[in-house]
Amino acid sequence: MLPSPPELAQRLALLVDARATPPETADGLLEVLAGMGSITVCRGYADWTRPDMGEWLGLLRRHGIQPVHHFSEEGADLDDEQALVSMSVDAVDLARNSAVDGVVIVGNPGSMVPLVTRLHGSGVRVVTVGPESTPYGVRARSDDFIDFATLAARPTESTRAGRHRA
Repeated sequence: MLPSPPELAQRLALLVDARATPPETADGLLEVLAGMGSITVCRGYADWTRPDMGEWLGLLRRHGIQPVHHFSEEGADLDDEQALVSMSVDAVDLARNSAVDGVVIVGNPGSMVPLVTRLHGSGVRVVTVGPESTPYGVRARSDDFIDFATLAARPTESTRAGRHRA
């Protein structure tokens, strides 16, 4: 399901948990969001020293995504949790400061119900982007939900780098 068009141009924050987001969805996502408003904050969260993040590094440059780095803990998979906490803090700060009209949370938003509820309480539009398995509770509380599968299937030849002001 693609998001409904906004009545007015909106300032959007795009917060991406890169470890939980397939790189092939980036172009399609930015194309969809360009029709929703202006992306004024664009951040990607991960341990950027990991070898499996190589494909994302090119996308950071191409789309002007600000990398937010979290070191992985030895023998643990805590960087995903660190990214989610960091994304949540940034989203609440952006809403509190009225820096954006909407927040786009990308990754695996299954545990994001409290964040989505809090953002709505601040009067911020929330779009979640994730896998088909994203729980109904997250989808119901979001203004829009975008499935990764719809983004990967979008043609990307027309996607232009630099379509946002982040």
